[in-house]
Amino acid sequence: MTRNWDIIQQGDWIVIKMPSGNQKLIQLQPNVQIELGKFGKFQSSELIGKYYSVPLEIYDRDKLKRVENTDYLLDFEIDPRVETDATNQEIFDDANSQKLTQKDIEEMKLKSLDGSVHHQTIIKEIVSNNEKFNEKTEFAKAKYIKRKVKKYSKIFIPLFPNARNLIEYHNLKNPEKIHELRIDSLSQILTYANVRAGSRMLVCDDTGGLLATAILERTHGLGTCYFFHDGQNASLEIMKCSNFSNEVLSSFKTFAYQNIGKQPELREIEEGADVKPELIEKINARNANIKETFSTLEQGGFDSLIISTKFDTTEVIKKLEQFLAPSAIVVAYSARKELILEAYEYCRKSPSYANTFLTESWLREYQVPVFTSGTHPNMMMSGSGGFIFSATTVTTPEGLVIDKTTKRRKTSKN
Repeated sequence: MTRNWDIIQQGDWIVIKMPSGNQKLIQLQPNVQIELGKFGKFQSSELIGKYYSVPLEIYDRDKLKRVENTDYLLDFEIDPRVETDATNQEIFDDANSQKLTQKDIEEMKLKSLDGSVHHQTIIKEIVSNNEKFNEKTEFAKAKYIKRKVKKYSKIFIPLFPNARNLIEYHNLKNPEKIHELRIDSLSQILTYANVRAGSRMLVCDDTGGLLATAILERTHGLGTCYFFHDGQNASLEIMKCSNFSNEVLSSFKTFAYQNIGKQPELREIEEGADVKPELIEKINARNANIKETFSTLEQGGFDSLIISTKFDTTEVIKKLEQFLAPSAIVVAYSARKELILEAYEYCRKSPSYANTFLTESWLREYQVPVFTSGTHPNMMMSGSGGFIFSATTVTTPEGLVIDKTTKRRKTSKN
């Protein structure tokens, strides 16, 4: 039976996006209470059968229900795109402008936790009791309401752990783990490498398998993806949270650097050994898989090589370029230009590569969109999306020599 991947099932990994913007990555286990801090808690069984990306609200302490409308600005008839004569110049929005006491607000928060007071009521009470609210500009009103929603709302969104959502989650928790990779940079990497169904790709990344996750998500298992790693075991903790089916994972292979060019080590069964038939079948299947993986790599002809590693990128290219087909694409990403600059120079000067370029990604994020009173970018955002270099492999006709001094092509007869 084909699964509906829009519906949450037991055992799924889920990214929970809370009203504050914080996120939590969980695996849905049976009979477990999921804690969301000040926003409440609920039983894991409440999520089973719900749709991904549909807002849910906690009520009656530990129950969930679907929310149709999450735009609180409509409740207050506020449109930040409308220009008014209001100004914030003379407004001093301090504690004295709020009629409600802190005790009143805390009492409503406690009632909200047991379900006797809806969180929307708290937000409306706080807004309506702010003496300076009506004097604000439409943009300032929208920002004020959004701050209160982040603080008091009990609506969260269960998100499917795709590459985009996993990038956002890890950038909030630990950006260095994924080399500070942003979604705009990832989209460029996949585009430059021409990742598509049927692609045959070599991948080298030490971001927990994030790049490989994005590749499998785009190809959906239609192709071949070789993941190169250092040591005996590959680090794929991010990929393990991606809910991939066995069919998709069948196109994914891991390969250790130290085994390149070596004959694969196969497990042999000693003659006369008392081994169960099930174990013999398992060992034979494993050996056949190792042989196939090694043979496919040795045949070469791969379409692209994608790299994001703290190791020497130049050495990675030199070791894996032998497996690339003509017109294959090499793409390398790094949060620091210095880590890929040498590799860029190597490809730029080599006669085996053409169309070599190095770029820096940049993105501006905005607060509440305003079309009439100028732009309002976020005050806190990443200053750079990292650096990407790309090069295309070419074949050199026999007898053609590159004069690197004059950078002119000469034949051997000259």
